[in-house]
Amino acid sequence: MGILLRASDRGEVDLETELDALREAGFWISDALYERALEMDTE
Repeated sequence: MGILLRASDRGEVDLETELDALREAGFWISDALYERALEMDTE
């Protein structure tokens, strides 16, 4: 998650798109973590 947040801060990835792709690939990410990561991305 930290790597994705850092890459998003740099404008290298869209965090929500990447999190959705991970979920679709079978990675389990809780709804709370998903929402918190998106909140942190906008801070």
